[in-house]
Amino acid sequence: MATNLGRSVRVALHGGALAYVCDSTGSLHEVVVAEGEDKGLRRVVLGGLGPVCGLALDEANGRVYVSDRHGKLSRITGALPDRPAQA
Repeated sequence: MATNLGRSVRVALHGGALAYVCDSTGSLHEVVVAEGEDKGLRRVVLGGLGPVCGLALDEANGRVYVSDRHGKLSRITGALPDRPAQA
């Protein structure tokens, strides 16, 4: 489906067409998982998140929450599409 995502730590699905993946370097990736020609495409949404240990999506408000091993909780706005695409 997708490669070169580093050591993936957490994954959360958005709608069935996108997955958000945090890796061990503290980067948040968006990956297209829906069938079609874009399947497997990815982009780095944000880096520098630290040693990630948790990931959650607030689809209703378009937010991503990421927690790290130092007890920090980050809220990322503007990362999710307005409406989740369906697979």
